Amino acid sequence: MCRHEKGLVECTKGLADAGVVDEVQVEQWGKYAPIDPADASTESERKASERLAEYREWARDADVELHAFSRTAVLTRGGDPVTMQVLPLVALASYDADGELLWVVPHGQGSAAVSVTERLDELEALASEDRVLVAD
Repeated sequence: MCRHEKGLVECTKGLADAGVVDEVQVEQWGKYAPIDPADASTESERKASERLAEYREWARDADVELHAFSRTAVLTRGGDPVTMQVLPLVALASYDADGELLWVVPHGQGSAAVSVTERLDELEALASEDRVLVAD
């Protein structure tokens, strides 16, 4: 089971090795990302900000809430206040072969929530299922 942050990368790579996912890409972001990509001061911040906008759009379409992504802070940059999103320690997103965002965790819907470890446990269960190959 994937229960420790340091083991999450190895866990996801193990899912790729088991054929449950095609590819694993790890992105490390800072503690904050600007809500508006135009306020980014680095390429990493811009990319994180654009990803977050994509996650928010997915959440609206999926009718879920991204509680872990809801905190903001106002930081001063060059004397000007910039509203930044406080990033969760860990998040997980899945894309299909065409690059379409399928899901993001952690997320919640009503009183139910899906954590990163819960989603990884679900994926690990797929890796441990017996697979049957049927050939015509």
